[in-house]
Amino acid sequence: MAIKLKAAAEKFGFSEREFRSKLRGLGFKIDRKETKIDEGIVTQFERRLKNEEEKKVESKESGEIKTIEIPKVIAVKGLAEKMELPVAKVIKELMKNGMMVTINENIDFETAAIISEDLGFKVKEEKADLLKAAKAGQHVEVDDLLKEDDKKKLKRRPPVVVMIGHVDHGKTTLLDAIRKANVVKGEAGGITQHINTYQVKKKGKLITFIDTPGHEAFKRMRAQGTKITDIAVLVVAADEGVKPQTIEAIKHAKDVKVPIIVAITKVDKPNANVDKVKKELGDYEILSDEWGGKDVFIPVSGMTKEGLDDLLDMILLVSDMEEFKANPKREAVGTVVESNLDKSRGPIATVLVQTGTLRQGDYVVAGEARGKVRFMENYQNRSLKEALPSMPVLVGGFKEVPIVGSVLQAVESDQKARQIVSSLHHKQIVNRLKAVKDISLDELTSRIKESRIKKLRIVLKVDVKGSLEAIKECLKAIGNDEVAINLVRTGIGAISETDIDTAAAADEIVIGFNVNVDPIAKKLAKDGKIKIFQFEVIYELIEKAKELLGELLEPEIIENILGRIKILKVFKTGKKDMIIGGKVTKGKIQPNHLVRILRKGKKIAEGEIDSLQQEKKTVSESKKGSECGVHYKGEPVVKEGDIVEVFSRTEKKRSLK
Repeated sequence: MAIKLKAAAEKFGFSEREFRSKLRGLGFKIDRKETKIDEGIVTQFERRLKNEEEKKVESKESGEIKTIEIPKVIAVKGLAEKMELPVAKVIKELMKNGMMVTINENIDFETAAIISEDLGFKVKEEKADLLKAAKAGQHVEVDDLLKEDDKKKLKRRPPVVVMIGHVDHGKTTLLDAIRKANVVKGEAGGITQHINTYQVKKKGKLITFIDTPGHEAFKRMRAQGTKITDIAVLVVAADEGVKPQTIEAIKHAKDVKVPIIVAITKVDKPNANVDKVKKELGDYEILSDEWGGKDVFIPVSGMTKEGLDDLLDMILLVSDMEEFKANPKREAVGTVVESNLDKSRGPIATVLVQTGTLRQGDYVVAGEARGKVRFMENYQNRSLKEALPSMPVLVGGFKEVPIVGSVLQAVESDQKARQIVSSLHHKQIVNRLKAVKDISLDELTSRIKESRIKKLRIVLKVDVKGSLEAIKECLKAIGNDEVAINLVRTGIGAISETDIDTAAAADEIVIGFNVNVDPIAKKLAKDGKIKIFQFEVIYELIEKAKELLGELLEPEIIENILGRIKILKVFKTGKKDMIIGGKVTKGKIQPNHLVRILRKGKKIAEGEIDSLQQEKKTVSESKKGSECGVHYKGEPVVKEGDIVEVFSRTEKKRSLK
């Protein structure tokens, strides 16, 4: 007696597709089109499946335990597939452990490991894979990639040191003194505007320094700076003591468990009080040996150079104790610590290489940015062919500006890089949409349409507030379901250097209404080829915006039917072409024309005419009523009796009405 395949599959906790696969795996032959299965086969399958499970139990008892690799996060169904067990059995085991889950629900590595071991498997964490992570909508963490390093190939690397502390406590002055380069004068208001990376040499050994911003607004960057470092130098001014950013810096350093060296700066000042600093830091569990702790305190001065050698010696001592290592023989992994759009060189990023060797010509992925390393420079602006672990390098060749803090990894090809970025971008859009609870179908449709709309990005500057509001309302009204205007920056007053920088960062245009352009901004725009449009009449401004927005519209495709051939005979069929014979029943036919193959009035393929022959001679055209041979390029599906419709396609520019 036969029963439904679906019902049999459900009996064992499989989907129909899984059941078919299991049947074939255990030696049963089953046709793809079959929807029913004999009960006798089901009984045999149950017996064989039981035997397989018993073998696994025996293997467990005899010490022959199978090892499976599990990623950080895995679906219940995926875990069952790895163990080659019915999903129902895995869900049952999870329920025993107090977890009510569904077949597609994700569980973390720790949970999966416990369940797997209970079911007789050894478990190890799966290696980080950019493409797999991208398809899951996840970003790979640096730590995951560093775990892959072959311990036999690890070599000592320079320590990466972060300077952390309160604003104006002398971090940059201290670094300036260490590397004997005057960078302080070039900064605005005493604030380091970007994470800066340098290397210095002491006793023949390199040390990499990262100088992080000090203000509250740079919290995220400061946290990221601490995350990628080996040693934190906590800079505290002797004349001011512990401040809010000092406390925050201590928290960041402790969160990522890096050794802390305290550098008490400005000890040359008349009101310096080192003991007060030590007492205040003691309240945050940073204790010197004289206060019963193990933390190292070094008084230093960027002005008099006092204590600099002691600080560097202590960094090298900590480095020797910790033995920081990396594998220079593998593909490069690093972190983007700075990035921007350079007016002459395009998207660039400062990357701290953390393991492997980054080479000129490598294909790289950094978050959703990809590229090929066109050039590399060290902190001294010297060109490099390769960068070793702990080396900070300026990298050029990205397709877009990488996000600061994103993980950079070298991959084997541009195709792999494209796949990773595309998968990550697509999955994140899907995840964002899934994350919205109780969203209506209309809202969901609207959001999907919104993501497909092409945007004209505009920086708008006007003379007065009244003009600004009026023009904004007019510009919002322009567009349709294909294109729209996005005002990325608006303001009152002359077009400035900042406006041009904003426009340059995202391929935007600048529009001014009754305002001038600052001379520096004008030069920047010219150098960076940023378009500036100036108007004195609102109507003219709106018409220009319509014109520019209209250029983003996809052109209208116009098709013209040129002729038809009725196929009388197929002479030869290749992989991607055919030699066919037929009679022209309409119009005239010429080589290089596009064609569609019609069968019973329905299109089954498209291609083109490569060449024509009449009476064994190559001809430039065949007219209505004549018979001809056609070399057709396209999917080889043409049969006698089919109609080959010959047509042309032309593009017509569209405009907004």
